[in-house]
Amino acid sequence: MLPGETSTPLPVAAEAYTPPDAPPCRCQKARRRSSRLIFKERSLSNSRAIQDGPLGFFEILPAEMIYNILYELSIVDLSILTIVSKAVRGLVECFMDSKRGEDRLLLRVSLHQPACQEHHASLMQHFRRLGVLHKRVTCLYTTRDRLRIMEQFIRKLDLLSCLSCSNHCLALTCYGRFLHTVIAGWDEMECLRVYAIINSHVQRRLTQVLQSTHGCHGDDELYLRLFYRRVLLDQCEHQLERAFWLSRMLKPLPMVHQARMLYLLFGPVCFQEDGAVWLEMGDAESNTPASTVVLAELGSAIKTLHNYCREWTEDDIIGVIEEVTALPETWTPENVARLLTLCGENICVKLLGSKAINGRLEELAEVIVHLAKVCVKEHYSTQWVIQVTRRVCRYMDIPADRRSFLMAIPQTFKEFLMDMHDDAGEDTDPTDLYYILSSFPLSPILTIPPPPPGEDTDPTDLY
Repeated sequence: MLPGETSTPLPVAAEAYTPPDAPPCRCQKARRRSSRLIFKERSLSNSRAIQDGPLGFFEILPAEMIYNILYELSIVDLSILTIVSKAVRGLVECFMDSKRGEDRLLLRVSLHQPACQEHHASLMQHFRRLGVLHKRVTCLYTTRDRLRIMEQFIRKLDLLSCLSCSNHCLALTCYGRFLHTVIAGWDEMECLRVYAIINSHVQRRLTQVLQSTHGCHGDDELYLRLFYRRVLLDQCEHQLERAFWLSRMLKPLPMVHQARMLYLLFGPVCFQEDGAVWLEMGDAESNTPASTVVLAELGSAIKTLHNYCREWTEDDIIGVIEEVTALPETWTPENVARLLTLCGENICVKLLGSKAINGRLEELAEVIVHLAKVCVKEHYSTQWVIQVTRRVCRYMDIPADRRSFLMAIPQTFKEFLMDMHDDAGEDTDPTDLYYILSSFPLSPILTIPPPPPGEDTDPTDLY
């Protein structure tokens, strides 16, 4: 370029204008997609949507096929499925209500017949798993709805259909295992509702038995004993839980009926003759191992009420023992002493202390003598009796009363020995004389130091 010349820009080629409605140029290739690719993408999209849904791939299956799949799962697997999501829990619940679910969960065996130990263990495991399944399925419902669903399932199981129940019947035990698994962890108010529903099944029988003469309704007495023990008491894992149910049974009743109920639950029973043995404790001493076990169960129940139930005062415990030991007539002194021994030192001292306060010194001395005899017979140490006697003396404020009581003990021993000598015959057991003579050395009672206040000892600890 020479000096003085100006540069002129070259003309730019204008872009070709294409109207919007003009047809595409033949030289441009249209983008084509395979129909198979489109179908595959749509299938993947639908699959992801179904997989991310609340039921997953169960969403596209018919109900009959879903039930067939759930039928093949174990009860444990069904329980795990219920905690996956709310929708899956509802699906499992619908399966349980279906005919297919009933065939899977309900046992087609008779629970009212005796079974071997292995079969019994498998039944308990099955009903425990059923309880876990129901607990998880109904976890979002109210207590009222949960109890309604549970009652409907119990009716299907046919556990309460028998009018009378034998000792070998497993139906009530299975019911108790299922019930305690479902209500594990429930608060006290919810358990009160549970007891109200359970008690409604036997309320009419209970009222009839408590208001009639002893032994008139032997079948009902046996059924009530098995029902309350196997459904509520025997399934308890802790004493606090056992005390709760036992208190619910007894507290609403008057004291006479409380004592009768305790004897009905834990007293001697004859399954062959269908009913409680009401006269055994008043006719003869409980020397048999079976009677000792019976008194041990009764003493354990009274100790449970005393130690774990705040609503049971000392007067309540003393009153119910007084009533029990008079059913249907006064027990023999040895049976009373054996029961007090099994109740523990605190309960024994409180009962004997009430007798001391009321001035019943002769009766008190008689109980002390038989306490010593029971300790010798059961190979306990008589030092326990000495500790009990010294603690009872603290209830007597007047020294003359204490002196009269302590002097009455050897006098009672003497009278007891004379009565045994006068009544001696061919049927007299010579070991009774040995036991009473061996328990006589209670003279050093005043030289034994008193135990620490409030310490509860057991005669079995003093060997």
